Amino acid sequence: MQRIVGMLVLAAGMAAAEMPAGLTLRFTCDEFRNNGTLLPDMTGSNSNGRATGVRYASGGRLNACCEFTGTKSSVLVTNSPLLESRQTTVGFWMKTSKAEWPERTLIEKHPETGYALRLVTGKESANKGKLRATVAGKTILSDVAVADNNWHHAALSIDGVNAVLYVDGVAQKQRAALGDAFSTQGADMWLGASRVPADAKNRDATFEGMLDEVLVFSRALTEAEVKDAIAATKPKFTKWQVERRLKELKDLYDRGLLTQEFYDSKVKECEVSP
Repeated sequence: MQRIVGMLVLAAGMAAAEMPAGLTLRFTCDEFRNNGTLLPDMTGSNSNGRATGVRYASGGRLNACCEFTGTKSSVLVTNSPLLESRQTTVGFWMKTSKAEWPERTLIEKHPETGYALRLVTGKESANKGKLRATVAGKTILSDVAVADNNWHHAALSIDGVNAVLYVDGVAQKQRAALGDAFSTQGADMWLGASRVPADAKNRDATFEGMLDEVLVFSRALTEAEVKDAIAATKPKFTKWQVERRLKELKDLYDRGLLTQEFYDSKVKECEVSP
């Protein structure tokens, strides 16, 4: 009971920051419908996802999350005019420790001329656990690895001519100049898996891990706006709440009611609201 009460206290007092304009799709992953097969688009635009083998899980970055099993788990979003734009930004929270061959698809929309974001695997030991974005055939590799079993935010911003990859709100060094090649050509969007049939040779593996707060915008966000989107989709606390929570955390940890991992993760969440 003490453990439950402590966790409830720590979860209280969240306040959302303002979301950037141009949001056309949002999966909060807080609920599934139709017996777990429908992931609702919370913007009201009706770009709902059809979930297969995806679990509803507690312990998301903000409330609940989608857990992908690594075996035939995916979310399919049927294409719509709202998702067709030469300027777009896709972003989400992710958590995984799995980076085994083959590459793990996180999100894609016509990867040949459109975009895809995948997790680099052990076959490339120097880059294992990093993110690889492919946009109109051009590649962007993240500076840092993210397969460390912690929550990370990934965002890919495309203005139709150039593409920038962000990890935890920081623009990565590599860029991609696209020219006029970028086009998603009416393709559907996939989360956690590739559109390539499961029995195809060299098919990318389905993602094994958690995704939360999946966002799609109809324009290219700036670095400051990516940070705003991050702030709008994670716990935020006032200065007084931070001090209170740190004290509560330390007390619960000293009494043996929190694991080291849980304690460390909650300390990281204690960020002061602007």
